[in-house]
Amino acid sequence: MRNALLLPIGLVVLLGFGQAWAAGYDTPILFTARHMGMGGAAIGYVDEASALYHNPAGLGHVGKLSLSAAFSPVMGHIGGSPGTYEAGQSLETEFTLSPFFLVGGAWRANDWLTLGLAVFPSAGAGGEYKYPNQIQGKADYTDITQLSFIEFTPGLAVNLGKKLRLGLGYRAILTSIDREKKTDDGENITFDMHLQGWAFSTFRAGLQYTPIKGLDLGVTYRHRAEITTEGDEASIVSPVAWGHTEMDFNLPTKIGMGLRYSFGPLALAFDAEYGFNSENEKQDIVAQFADDPQKDPFIVTNWMEWENAWTLRPGLEFKAMDGALPLRIGYVYDGPTVKKKYPTAFGTPAGAASHTITAGAGYQINKRLQCNAAYAYRMASSEVTKEDKEGAEVCIPCGADGDYTMALHGVYVDLSYSFN
Repeated sequence: MRNALLLPIGLVVLLGFGQAWAAGYDTPILFTARHMGMGGAAIGYVDEASALYHNPAGLGHVGKLSLSAAFSPVMGHIGGSPGTYEAGQSLETEFTLSPFFLVGGAWRANDWLTLGLAVFPSAGAGGEYKYPNQIQGKADYTDITQLSFIEFTPGLAVNLGKKLRLGLGYRAILTSIDREKKTDDGENITFDMHLQGWAFSTFRAGLQYTPIKGLDLGVTYRHRAEITTEGDEASIVSPVAWGHTEMDFNLPTKIGMGLRYSFGPLALAFDAEYGFNSENEKQDIVAQFADDPQKDPFIVTNWMEWENAWTLRPGLEFKAMDGALPLRIGYVYDGPTVKKKYPTAFGTPAGAASHTITAGAGYQINKRLQCNAAYAYRMASSEVTKEDKEGAEVCIPCGADGDYTMALHGVYVDLSYSFN
């Protein structure tokens, strides 16, 4: 078990896990290729280890053993106006690749109990800007944010007869935030902060029900996760080297409902998720004085006031070649979360919904082995004006007025093995 947990941590470090470009923190274009081909709809019918991300009740479908591996790189650019860059001027991030992955397995212990384990990054945000210094003759700026949430999730499902399945997943979440804003010569530092922390008190629960042959229904609930990240030192707002520094994060509560209806070679799927993003009102970065920890700490507030939002996922599948070659298309609507009052240059454009189109296919190699591939294109844009920011609190980490854009590409492959 110890080695199984250390391996994915090592992969994250080696791959340089980066940006997720979320509406809020949740990223609506993740796992797996099989599901992303249909817009990510999975709550009602997922039947392998990725159930620990979508709906843990899906573990109840497993025969004797199921193993899954998915690689989901997301790449592209976002655009915005970093906070202390010249207001009203918009920039585009450097091209970035985020190597999302999911590895997991499930084992049926007896007729009614299935156990599972999965590891995956579930949320994040970030980007890297390079722009000129406003002071003539001074070195240019590099402005980077990288935020990631990695989940380690053991879980179980209980079969209550042949139609009803209940599931529960425990979530241990490793959170990392790297924030740097400095001139390329290192003489002017606004942020140099590298914090990390764990959450151990949260879970995901779900239900699946098959009332009639061909119709699958599901409900899922994700409990909020509160994480405190910390580091021994940091530079915040000024080049002063502060001592112990903390920053709290909240992955908000989410509920979801899903269905899948199959008739002949066709299948329709639809998921609706509601995120309680308003649980994020603000974040405080709290830094102690390095030379005197007893002094009142230095506090910088990142104002948010996020809004609750819907994520909708319709999808269609057609099974060609007698079911051996499923073809899929889908769409994702992700509602606006970030207010224009407090925009961020490192996430989904403020005040905007994002729209994603997806397509994919699978191939049943044999009775036990299946592979899938999918592609997604996600887009969003908005304009933030000075009027939008009137009455806002002082927010140094927030973006300025300007144009905000997003253009992302997701490429997905997965391989699953089932032994019945």
